[in-house]
Amino acid sequence: MCLAYFYRLFSIPEQKQLLRRPAFLITVTIFIYAIFPIPYFMLINKIATDSLFVRVFFACHYLLLLIVVISISRIFLLKKIYTD
Repeated sequence: MCLAYFYRLFSIPEQKQLLRRPAFLITVTIFIYAIFPIPYFMLINKIATDSLFVRVFFACHYLLLLIVVISISRIFLLKKIYTD
């Protein structure tokens, strides 16, 4: 779904300040968070005995999760308030 959004977004000729668009920031954050664990799960059988690697991976996972939370909170701060 993220790839479809990126394709549609980058096929439009006019792109104004992507970093100010909440939809773009949410999509990028979710995409990065979803892509990060793929190499770990591909190698899990070979490295399951290496507890240091598992600890480092989970530390990176929690760091990435913190970045996701900070990013989403920043997105809510960028949100325009619509009043009647």
